[in-house]
Amino acid sequence: MLSKCSQHLLSGRNGANQFMESISPKYYVYYYRYPESMGGMIFYVGKGSCDEKTGYDRIYEHEKQARTGNGVSNTRKIAIIREIWANNEGVIKEKVAFFENEQDAYIYEWGLINMTAYAENLTNVRYWLPKQNEEEESLGEPVPLKVLFGRNLRHIREMRGVSQGYLARIAGLSRETISRIESGKYGTNFEYVDRMAMFLDVPLQDFFCPMKL
Repeated sequence: MLSKCSQHLLSGRNGANQFMESISPKYYVYYYRYPESMGGMIFYVGKGSCDEKTGYDRIYEHEKQARTGNGVSNTRKIAIIREIWANNEGVIKEKVAFFENEQDAYIYEWGLINMTAYAENLTNVRYWLPKQNEEEESLGEPVPLKVLFGRNLRHIREMRGVSQGYLARIAGLSRETISRIESGKYGTNFEYVDRMAMFLDVPLQDFFCPMKL
């Protein structure tokens, strides 16, 4: 019998879903969405953890805040939860990816918040990736995400000696689309980002952190 924290559906980096049967990952990324009767739209993405000893599980904390009014920092998110309840419906919650390393979970969460098709509908406060160390120079004004991603993708692809056409076939996109992504004209779904990171053998954060080229 799996523990509560182990009974998750794991979204693997190869896109396949599998049940975790032997380990209980410490960190996960999750979302909140409206019920189908209210459109089914995702309105919040978060990073969480659970502790089997204490029973703490981050995914339930937002609804506790909505009930008690304590510790509320994101009023839009809480308002939507209460709106759903007012319609005699329940918030749909799902854990979608699991990690042993908190930084990996953080990067995945950040990517979902900033790159998915539903990003504009999220109640998350947009934020910039933190500096990797104290010696990094100030970033100044943030570069638009799709421009930063495109620059880094092109640099990494060229360093790996991979053509746009070959990367396009691996990712399931057209060569023209890859070209426009690299030029900063197009954004892309996080699913494609994950495929390209896996093929190019780089951590996801390498696509989103400013590089000294």
